[in-house]
Amino acid sequence: MVRTIMTTTRAVLRHKAHVVTTFDQQLAKLLDDLAETMYAHCGIGLAATQIGIKRRVFVYDVGHGLCEMVNPILLAGEGQMKSVERCLSVPGLKRTIRRYARVRVYALNRFGAPLWVEAKGNLACCLQHEIDHMDGILLMDHEAWRTPHDTHLNWGDLFGRTAHCLYGHDEFFGHHSSCSD
Repeated sequence: MVRTIMTTTRAVLRHKAHVVTTFDQQLAKLLDDLAETMYAHCGIGLAATQIGIKRRVFVYDVGHGLCEMVNPILLAGEGQMKSVERCLSVPGLKRTIRRYARVRVYALNRFGAPLWVEAKGNLACCLQHEIDHMDGILLMDHEAWRTPHDTHLNWGDLFGRTAHCLYGHDEFFGHHSSCSD
């Protein structure tokens, strides 16, 4: 079901989301609704807080298929990059901000199984953006990057992304496989 997206006038966007402790049909329905809502609004990511649900859950699809994260934790961030971002909850705002260029995120899937994601570039920015939502942080809370003549990466551009959705471990974590498998 396509849900209504909360905009900046709604206080729920400023609240920290609660950790998910029950992995059931209600969670599965929330994840399905998030995906349907994200696609209906041509987004590439959507957090539960954006539809008024204070749970640490989000979905994203940056061109490699739908991925879901429950209780995500940003484990590490390296380097910096410029990210031109928009937000479904802040209509009309486009802002160039500073983000980590590479991140490692730990989360659970809809069944409660561990999931590790290592991402760089635009996907790294998307993950940070969605995790911000679960902490009550909005796009306009970030200091704008103040060098307008520099080139920048646009995370709305679906080409040239490099990302690995890892189930299990890679060389840092161990075995891995792709989100879209």
